Amino acid sequence: GAEYQENDALLLKPKDLERFTAICKRENAPFSVVGHVTGDGRVVAVDHEGKKPVDLALEDVLGKLPPKTFKSNTLTAELDPFKIPSGTTVKDVLGRVLRLVSVGS
Repeated sequence: GAEYQENDALLLKPKDLERFTAICKRENAPFSVVGHVTGDGRVVAVDHEGKKPVDLALEDVLGKLPPKTFKSNTLTAELDPFKIPSGTTVKDVLGRVLRLVSVGS
């Protein structure tokens, strides 16, 4: 069978790189910094010899994408107080929850 590797890209502000690095280290998630934003409107890849195999106008890469609009609504949840059945302890309930494969693994 074929093996596919998926890669994701994030755009981070330089001030957030240290925090992101700490999170990746904690989660054992390797990452690489592959570039930085210069603001000149170009997508440029520079190889280890300093050559530029890719040097394109950002407009040529992105084309005429429609602007994305994201809307966020905060919902207030009305929850009933947590009640443990009589004769049951928090330790009992916690033990039951942590036995679930989806929680304890």
